[in-house]
Amino acid sequence: MGLEILTILVGFHGLRLVFEDRRQPLPLLVTASLALAVFLGYNLLYLGSFPQHRVLHQTWRIDWSLAPVSIVLAWLPVATIAAVRCVRDFRRLGRDEAFLGVAFAVGFGLSIHDRFISPVQPAHFTRGYVWMPLMLLGLPLL
Repeated sequence: MGLEILTILVGFHGLRLVFEDRRQPLPLLVTASLALAVFLGYNLLYLGSFPQHRVLHQTWRIDWSLAPVSIVLAWLPVATIAAVRCVRDFRRLGRDEAFLGVAFAVGFGLSIHDRFISPVQPAHFTRGYVWMPLMLLGLPLL
């Protein structure tokens, strides 16, 4: 969960840096990026230096992949509602919707990361972290 939250913050403040005044999001982006770097360093380098952690890490590599049909059945209905709402209210979308969009993209990417890199429990990123931002985006339409 720490990886997901920090990645969402880096992505969101990165978008703000591109599309808003650069002075406001820059300190937040730097802080979130440093926190993410520390998190990754601790988890990948420091903990990886212990044999017990390496054994545990191998256990986490079990096949917890999501089948494409599960992805479609679980997220397509609410993604459709969110997409309709975003298209309908495109001119009124703001920072909140951008945050939810980043949260969805990061959650979805982490839940299917086994298709791109060596998997480490990809299914545990699905515990509402993909569905919730989509639902919050689509809620005004409902």
